[in-house]
Amino acid sequence: MEVEKMGGNNEVRGHVLMLVFPGYGHVAPMIQLARRLAFKGIKVTFASSLSVIQSFQPGSHLISLLPSYDDLTHGPIGGPRGIGVVAFLQKFQDFTTDFSLDFINKSLQDPDERRRVKCLIYDFDFHWALDVAKQAGVISAAFHTQVLGATAAYYMIYMKVRGEELKVPPLDIPDFSHNTGISEVVDGPGFHNISPVLKAALVKFRNLGKADFHFCLTFDKLEHEVLEWIKNICPTMATIGPMVASAYLDNRMEDNTDYGFIMNDPDTNMNTCLEWLNTKEPNSVVYIAFGSMADIESQQVKEIALALRSLRCNFLWVMKQTEMQKNLPSNFLEEMSEKGMFVKWCPQLQVLSHPAVGYIVTHCGANSVVEATVLGVPMLGLPRYTDQIPNAYYVEEVWKVGVNAKKNEEGVYGKEEIERCFKELMYGEKGKEIKKNLKQLRQHAIEAVSHGGSSDMHIEEFIARLVCGAKNK
Repeated sequence: MEVEKMGGNNEVRGHVLMLVFPGYGHVAPMIQLARRLAFKGIKVTFASSLSVIQSFQPGSHLISLLPSYDDLTHGPIGGPRGIGVVAFLQKFQDFTTDFSLDFINKSLQDPDERRRVKCLIYDFDFHWALDVAKQAGVISAAFHTQVLGATAAYYMIYMKVRGEELKVPPLDIPDFSHNTGISEVVDGPGFHNISPVLKAALVKFRNLGKADFHFCLTFDKLEHEVLEWIKNICPTMATIGPMVASAYLDNRMEDNTDYGFIMNDPDTNMNTCLEWLNTKEPNSVVYIAFGSMADIESQQVKEIALALRSLRCNFLWVMKQTEMQKNLPSNFLEEMSEKGMFVKWCPQLQVLSHPAVGYIVTHCGANSVVEATVLGVPMLGLPRYTDQIPNAYYVEEVWKVGVNAKKNEEGVYGKEEIERCFKELMYGEKGKEIKKNLKQLRQHAIEAVSHGGSSDMHIEEFIARLVCGAKNK
């Protein structure tokens, strides 16, 4: 197999502007798309918040970085100065719309046609970017950082809130409008009856199917049924993933070993956790991580810790220092000092691919679900809100690559329930089936991104249109 450096070809074939939502689960897959495009000779201008740009190492001379919103001055999403998701989305739109138009228009003056921006690739959450692409007269490509199952589930909620009938029979999945984690039950039509956060999560679906291209971060064999369903609504939907570093899949890009992006301050030596894993037996460590956006509740921390203490299993837990001191059961650190390790951040791809890691406890964010699936790690799902809930359903019921815990009457995943799930994964027949399914799906993922695979071909089709300079329909 021929292996090349990312962007090793100095000849630029085309230029795209990429607008990226500054959350780790959004940035990481769009970084990989940028690198896949650069590998094929496409210049990518990667635009996001200032904090993201300052934390990102492109890994290719064909990827340039552009801060489109100063979140350090005007307010980030979370943290002590956080302005919240809804306010952030509006501010980002206000700052970025004219900025993007100006950048595209200036690029169109370049005497080299190949360096003129011909396409705006945007996070689907930035639904307004479709209008920017149309106004600029360039190709539009919406990138879905959710798995297709979650996209379909939330599209059906969107239609229910609008009070409209689906044009095709609904997918045979639960009605997730009764459990979004961020709103009261959606019983009928009316955006005024739902929370602002849920409204922000749904409004983007008014543009589903309207972009020239719609990309999803997964692959055909993982989501074939839902892909065929959603093509009735969005004919241009194409899977181009998994958006995981090449070193863990096709290995076509020798330098593509990580995301090159750290959203939170890492520990002094982030390799410490890998060295610790080297001391553990194969498949003996439970990896626990709940994403970068929100803190886990104190009672939930205690229940997980109590389950780990009861099972006496090795664990690597990504947790902020303040959380650890405040929320862990008394004497837990002393009792489990030889069994566990806590870190504020770790290189998740390297951790999941380490032979010592046997299981992951996850919030079921799309990125973590895809990574665990293609790296063959069985999942214990503890979903909390939005797309995590349908993701968890697909993990257990459709793809059969993990199990989900059920909340107790207090709305918490309790110690006994977590223990039950662990035992099912570790010792039950279901656990054996899960490992078999993961092995098969990993092979399908490698085939999809390899030369001539379904995801690779979808990217090639996009590049062919980009290079030909086609305009919007």
